[in-house]
Amino acid sequence: MSLFSLRSVLLVDDDDASVFLSTLFIENLHLEIELFIAHDGKEALEILEEKNVRTNGKYSFTPCLLLLDINMPEMNGWQFLDAYQKRFPKALQAQITIVLMTVSEDERDFIRAMKNPLVKAYISKPLTDEDIQEIMEKFF
Repeated sequence: MSLFSLRSVLLVDDDDASVFLSTLFIENLHLEIELFIAHDGKEALEILEEKNVRTNGKYSFTPCLLLLDINMPEMNGWQFLDAYQKRFPKALQAQITIVLMTVSEDERDFIRAMKNPLVKAYISKPLTDEDIQEIMEKFF
């Protein structure tokens, strides 16, 4: 069990149905979780940059969990990960659990995800209640 508790989630997904389902499952945890939603990687970076103010070495906003879709317009999940790794310090990255979500059945996506040190898990969409429970048990 992790020392971290789940306080906030940044959900990055362009599919409204997936966002709706994911939101329901997160709300069903009955925890006080602040939920932020971005519809592509660019919007997610903007949320992180806008809300992250570093004061005395601490960040004012850090989502504990970042649920990231791979296939999105404007900026996909892979592009987001590249930009995120360049823009944010490792100290902040270490505080965020990134879980990739996708409908892709391409094994290359899975292999690429597992080789990326920022990605902690890879799950198939749609997200289920069991997926959320497993993420909670494994990381929080």
